[in-house]
Amino acid sequence: MTTPIQTVQGFRDMLSQLKEPLRSMFDVQALRDLAVQADAPAAVLDPNAPICDVNVGGIRCERIGVSVSGPALVYLHGGGFMFPPGNSYRLVLQKLARWIGVTAYMPRYRLAPEFPFPAAVDDCLAVYSILAAEGRPVVIAGDSAGGGLAVSLVLRARAANLVVPAALYLMSPFTDLACSGESIFSKAAADPICSPEALLHRAFHYLAGRSPTDPLASPFYGDLSGLPPTLIHVGRDEVLLDDSVRFAIRARERGSPVECTVFDGMPHIFPTIPFVPECEAALNVGAEFLRSHLSP
Repeated sequence: MTTPIQTVQGFRDMLSQLKEPLRSMFDVQALRDLAVQADAPAAVLDPNAPICDVNVGGIRCERIGVSVSGPALVYLHGGGFMFPPGNSYRLVLQKLARWIGVTAYMPRYRLAPEFPFPAAVDDCLAVYSILAAEGRPVVIAGDSAGGGLAVSLVLRARAANLVVPAALYLMSPFTDLACSGESIFSKAAADPICSPEALLHRAFHYLAGRSPTDPLASPFYGDLSGLPPTLIHVGRDEVLLDDSVRFAIRARERGSPVECTVFDGMPHIFPTIPFVPECEAALNVGAEFLRSHLSP
């Protein structure tokens, strides 16, 4: 096993090496193969927090913990709606489950382009509906595409007259698939991993002809009143900076308690980066935020 990278700059340098392939490669299977090659080895996972496959509402989930009555975390992984979760996400799931003290679920929602919108939202709602019907307090975390899915899930749950989650923790959420934020282009050179071309490619395959301003695909355009307490973490140099900042402003204008913290020098979904102290500290802040909203 190679020595883990333990500095933000080290990760920025590593991510920068992947940026050009991600910018110029548009073959979906080739992108998935690249994601597998860049994934963390299984050796990073905590053997004391085994992950098992379970079926929840007809959807395959990866689960940590065995409680069927206590509080639960639903983690919605990123990957541009088209990449399955790897060991990096499993490590995040283990940390959040341990720090919050809950049973944690990561839905293996269907992926684009084979299953375009609204398949991912439908699958996430199916999982959440079962947990909510059991009367369990539920919090949701998500990153990038998964962060946008988390808000879409809340909008769907509200429309279905389900109780909304107790809290949301979003990391660099992709909330506007129309890519209308100014940062999409103004931060393109500074962002070490994401590019406008890549975002438009992911949105194109996920939407499959549907409107990019459909609120369930791009929650920035939805009714953002009545959201649960929400914490957003985003890096200042991200192309998705405006997807966080504008979303938070819009939600607060509608009376929702949404807090957005912008971190200097941090790359996309930086709280998920392992072994870097300030990144893990941010994830711990998110975990504490979620835990506090599960407390009586």
